[in-house]
Amino acid sequence: MDIVEIQRMLDDLDVQLASGRIDLATHQALTSKWTSRMGAAAPQVSADTTPTAPPPLTAIKIACPNCGAPPAEEYSQNRSSYTCPYCSFQFTFERAQEETDKLKKELQGWLVQMVSGVSAGTAVDASSRAFIFKEKLYPHLEVELNRSLETLDSLRELPMFSLEAAALFKGYGPATNLLRQHRELLGPVRALSSKLSAPAVWEFVVSPEDERRVAQMQMRVSELIHISNLIEQGSRLDAEGYAAAGENLSALKDLYSKTSEAIPNQPEKLFLQACRVRLEAAATVVDTLKRVYSSSGEFMGSNFVGELGAAVKLYEQALQFADQSAYSPMETIPWRHGVEKEMAMVGLKCTLLTSYDKAAANRSVNYFEFQRALLEFTKQSQAPVTGPESLGSIVEGLMSALEAKRGTRGLARLADWSWLSPTVEANRRKKVLFVGVNEEIESNEQYWQPFWLATLSFSQSEGAIFKSGASKQAFLLIDATSGQQAFVSFVEETSPLNGQLSTALRLESVDVRVALPPILTRAAAHKALEGYANTNPALRNPKINVQTIVYVPVAIVTYSSKEGSRSQMFAATSVYNPDIQRLRQSTATFLRGFSN
Repeated sequence: MDIVEIQRMLDDLDVQLASGRIDLATHQALTSKWTSRMGAAAPQVSADTTPTAPPPLTAIKIACPNCGAPPAEEYSQNRSSYTCPYCSFQFTFERAQEETDKLKKELQGWLVQMVSGVSAGTAVDASSRAFIFKEKLYPHLEVELNRSLETLDSLRELPMFSLEAAALFKGYGPATNLLRQHRELLGPVRALSSKLSAPAVWEFVVSPEDERRVAQMQMRVSELIHISNLIEQGSRLDAEGYAAAGENLSALKDLYSKTSEAIPNQPEKLFLQACRVRLEAAATVVDTLKRVYSSSGEFMGSNFVGELGAAVKLYEQALQFADQSAYSPMETIPWRHGVEKEMAMVGLKCTLLTSYDKAAANRSVNYFEFQRALLEFTKQSQAPVTGPESLGSIVEGLMSALEAKRGTRGLARLADWSWLSPTVEANRRKKVLFVGVNEEIESNEQYWQPFWLATLSFSQSEGAIFKSGASKQAFLLIDATSGQQAFVSFVEETSPLNGQLSTALRLESVDVRVALPPILTRAAAHKALEGYANTNPALRNPKINVQTIVYVPVAIVTYSSKEGSRSQMFAATSVYNPDIQRLRQSTATFLRGFSN
């Protein structure tokens, strides 16, 4: 008996074990017997025969022992170590072989349990194999897949990349990635992947429908592995992590392409097309982030903004494909949430890069230092950051304050400070008939406080203040330095302040006194003003249009006397946020670093 016949017998023993025709002990004994005979059957080289070179060591394809991803290359004992391109895990050939052997033993035990006693001692025909698959193997595989999906499929709602700022947003940042704390969650997924790819399992896959089912399972498992990897690697926030994320995106794209070719279902096929376009967009973003983090930190941010703009167009196209597909909402809704988060993150990154160019306009600025300063400002000012959009709005407001401090940008302001001196003097304490103290003005700190200006259309209701009549117009002001409490002023058409606000809308002025950045977003301002108008019984049918930020003159004056010092705040409006000390300090710290 030659080597080929013995190898065929060994392969047949594996099939007999998987089908339950022999038990595990018999399989091991026979395998040992025929393996030893294979060595004896090896051809001998005669003395008059020219020796041939020994065959090269056969490379073995082994899945990564960490994530379970299929190999990107063939592993061989000739190399001492490998790095998985998908999860960046470093391992030796021996470690990979140990993990493979472990999975093989688990697979053998599982198969023996599943098919033991079925057609024992007889040949298993196609009908019997199909019955075993349908009644025993497939239900167990389906349960394992569903458990994996329950544990990890929430990853679909996470963006496929991360930013340093994402730690500020719930549902965006690395803290929400289960794999960073629980890598063992992928253990069952790795085991399931080995079962689905095992030849012994495929022996029971007879019908085209069963082949389709197993192939679909394989796709979902591979999808979970790569999505888990790319989210974890992107959360590293460095060039190597973004590069590994890119490898997973490429693998997913190939996976979806192959799956789409075998799917007759048009809605699913179109949804997979949407998935592929999303992957192209994410790959563009990840490549941009990789190059940003590979740099020294000094570059033109605008060079990257154009590429990110192209990614946004791809995302929009992906959403259109998903809408056209009419595929299952169970799949498309969490997928859409993930896409929308990615688009919001791209928008934020564009804002950061554009703002960096402004900060570096007249001095050398390192992007990474600039980004850290922005995040530190957000933390110290306790700005109410709810997502990428709100942070982007805060950053833009801070950059307006920076350019205004440099004197390179005009702002819409109530530029009249003439009211301040008489107000300060009127509030200075003086002796009256030798009673009390005389205060001196120790300091007079003047700055600009931002307010959202909105136009208000409403119908008057009857009352002591408002008379019934035609539709009226007014201004509403809400202090933009507070995200907790609404400080709203109603400015009638006949008020002198109304005319000053109208002028501010038309003219912008340059003034290097510090302007505080708005931390209340336009959307939040609109919501707060609607609440104010709708709860005011004097305003009927209110319609609000938030227009722009207007900067109002504010001063903090410190008076001193023999009894000590006291500070008092004065503003050109009667309603304002008096608790701005934290915002003033964090703004001053940021401006000192970048305004010179």
